[in-house]
Amino acid sequence: MGVVQVSQASLGRVAHERKRASAGRPSRPLSRLLLVMMLLASIGTAGAFIAIAPESAQASTLDATGVSLKFKQANRVPVVTGATGRTAGDLMKYTSVATINGTVIDAVVRTAEITGATVTKFDEGSAVTSPPPGSSQSVDDLLLTDISGSAAEARATLEFTFYEGGTYTGPGSGVPVTLSNVIINTYDIDGNAGVKQFTDFRGFQSYNYFTASPTQGLDVIDKGSGLVRFQSRDGSTNVGATSGSYSFARLQVNYDQVSTLTVRIGELGSQTAYYALDFSAGGIWTTNGTTALTPSTAVNPFNTPPTTSDITTFYAAQGTGYAFRSADFPYSDLDRNPFSSLTIVSLPASGAGSLQYDGGTGWAPATAGQPISTSDLDLGRLRLIPTAAGGSFAFSVNDGLDDSSTSTLAFTAPISAQTITFPTQPTQSGSTSHTFASGATASSGLPPVLESQTPGVCTVSGLDITTLALPVGTMTATCVVTATQAGDSDFGRAASVTQQFPVSNLLAQTITFTDPGDRTFSSSTITTDAQTTAPARSVTLASSTPSVCTISGTSIVPVSPGLCSVRATQAGDATYSPASPVSRAFTLAKIPQTITFVQPGTQPIDATGMSVSPATSATGLSASVASTTTSVCTVSGSSVTLHSTGLCTLVASQSGDATRAAATSVARSFRVLAVTTTSLDQGDVGTAYSQTLTEAGGIGGGTWSVAGALPAGLSLDAATGVLSGTPTAAFSGRLVVGYTENGATHTRDLGLSIRAATTVTATGSTAAPSAASLPASNAPTDGGLAGTGIDASWPLLIGASLLTVGAISFWIARRRRPSSALRGE
Repeated sequence: MGVVQVSQASLGRVAHERKRASAGRPSRPLSRLLLVMMLLASIGTAGAFIAIAPESAQASTLDATGVSLKFKQANRVPVVTGATGRTAGDLMKYTSVATINGTVIDAVVRTAEITGATVTKFDEGSAVTSPPPGSSQSVDDLLLTDISGSAAEARATLEFTFYEGGTYTGPGSGVPVTLSNVIINTYDIDGNAGVKQFTDFRGFQSYNYFTASPTQGLDVIDKGSGLVRFQSRDGSTNVGATSGSYSFARLQVNYDQVSTLTVRIGELGSQTAYYALDFSAGGIWTTNGTTALTPSTAVNPFNTPPTTSDITTFYAAQGTGYAFRSADFPYSDLDRNPFSSLTIVSLPASGAGSLQYDGGTGWAPATAGQPISTSDLDLGRLRLIPTAAGGSFAFSVNDGLDDSSTSTLAFTAPISAQTITFPTQPTQSGSTSHTFASGATASSGLPPVLESQTPGVCTVSGLDITTLALPVGTMTATCVVTATQAGDSDFGRAASVTQQFPVSNLLAQTITFTDPGDRTFSSSTITTDAQTTAPARSVTLASSTPSVCTISGTSIVPVSPGLCSVRATQAGDATYSPASPVSRAFTLAKIPQTITFVQPGTQPIDATGMSVSPATSATGLSASVASTTTSVCTVSGSSVTLHSTGLCTLVASQSGDATRAAATSVARSFRVLAVTTTSLDQGDVGTAYSQTLTEAGGIGGGTWSVAGALPAGLSLDAATGVLSGTPTAAFSGRLVVGYTENGATHTRDLGLSIRAATTVTATGSTAAPSAASLPASNAPTDGGLAGTGIDASWPLLIGASLLTVGAISFWIARRRRPSSALRGE
């Protein structure tokens, strides 16, 4: 048995630093459901034990943050005639302790055990005259109990269970509810005459405490089997409201979920003790009754991880797959913590299938390590879509603090899906027991399996339901039956169907409630036609998804996009039995938006100041633009910079926000063109000239142009870009040529030179040729060859013509070689 002293220096791990947070699991909100139990214990001979029982598979989960539960004596009814709550086994029912999201909550308190003590007062005690400062409760809202002990360890155990209003009529009856984010406060854990008081809890996730000194505080003791005891350090100090009851003698324990809560209060000795349970926020922490102080927070130091096991046979149909529920995964917890969440440890192998999660905005691939809350599981937000091959994935379960070891779900994929048809049952008479066919069938032809969630009201055998005669004095009860079909090698597992119906000696009534249908989210309320056949009775609507939609009367108020789940009930009265509830679930889709993006025109490469401004239909949102052709163009904000010729593609997008869906991206492409000719060839007057101008980036078919007059004799073909002709005059200057396509023009300044014509004047002469000799006797001045001098002499018969080119004149002559000229020449 371990003992831990609670001090501000010890047990310092706070709730948001739990193991599941360090493992990537999202922390629970610190603003927990305001189900606050304040156990006011001054001096006494009893002990306090608190544990959480596993939640029923059929229990709905309600978040009662900010809601106080009121145990008014006027609303207390003995379940069995003569019960007082002071004897072990007594059952006391408190009606309408709260209304959460339109659902009325009843509480049943069972005196589960009394050991070494006597309960002298049940909900009539005198522990306190008022709640602590800041509490919203009155004394009448508290459950006040006095006990007197006669043993070394004396204790009394009270068990609280919560049900939908009007459904509990006795053991085995009632539609249970689970309350999430529960805070439980105990006060005045002190001592007297050496007797120490204690309170035991099991299954909590974290706790708040205050230590004033080494002797003024609480010891934390591991009692085994998940029990954690918080015990006064000093058995001789009897504190009050202004001396420690709401500080170092106070404890706050935080639970993620609770459906059945067992409180064991006690002490180590024989004294008289006074206790009060206050199911509310608890008021401020204070030592003197007025000055607020801040408590410390720590996690459960002795929590035991939950356990699960492999699922070796699981059928999920190809194509349609299967949406999981929390009941599909084995769960056990020594601390009696309810199943808090599932972790996907690993995904199915590639080609085996896919796990998908719908967080309220549509299905998306699940990821390894992703936690899925049990509330999301029971809303069908995790599904398996297998391939023909089948496969497996690994998972673990979590109790709100620790993960279990990893297990595997192995699935096969039959080709066919199946569905269960389970007709709504009419109200059954409670005067006698009778058996009738459920009418439950599966489309596969396989027999469904029925299970009664309320065996004290009805039982099942095969496909038959038997309702039991109601106890004397009980006018109505509720039967809850679930139909399942696990599938086989031919058919995948079917989604379970639950029906609940009244068993009553009262008149029957029926609720009609048209499905609102999937729709686009808006702030406008959705009017429903939910009504009952009972005259002058109204239907109560409750939202199971208050973060998505809430209720105002019989209208649904959208809060955010997602899956809206609404339940219609009618609790009945002295004349009419409760109606069978009717549930409707529909999707509030994000508001669609569209992008308007004007098509940019063709641009010249030297264009500057270009900008684009795509617009979205969503007010207050702006579209962003990115280039997918960054070598051609880039974007900064709305400004576009051109870098090279080619096709520029810009994509406008808008990712949406909490209420508006992402827009479909819009792409716009345009051409960036340029004249690529960088120089012109030189030409001559009188000589044919031709050069083709070139461009890049365009698609062709544009028009060529030139600014100013071309040299005489030349012309530009506007269609082909060919500059051609025969120049008739010299030219030296610059031309600005341009190419225009789809309204965009790029120009280039080019130089062109046309040379003037050459003048040649020829004059003839008949002068007689003169003789000339070419001596060849000179030897070479260098080299190694001997001279081959020629001594030749022949007449050069020159008929000369004088050619004058410009200022230069020279003779052009011709000669005749004599027959005696050099041989070999």
